[in-house]
Amino acid sequence: MIHLKISEVAGKTVMELNEADLAKLGGTIGDMVKLDESAIEILSGDSETERQLAIARQVMVDYRETLDALAR
Repeated sequence: MIHLKISEVAGKTVMELNEADLAKLGGTIGDMVKLDESAIEILSGDSETERQLAIARQVMVDYRETLDALAR
């Protein structure tokens, strides 16, 4: 059986999983987890894609007004 601990980190609710249980599930840090009532699925995270998305999100925050003006 795998146990998760629900806690709060930096104002966000997180589910903590120990390394042994993560290994049992075949996951690594950065992977996404899909849960429903009867199944769990781990989706492998592409670190390069995630890095690029983080940059794009920051650009959207930094240049929100400019992007809004261009959208008109």
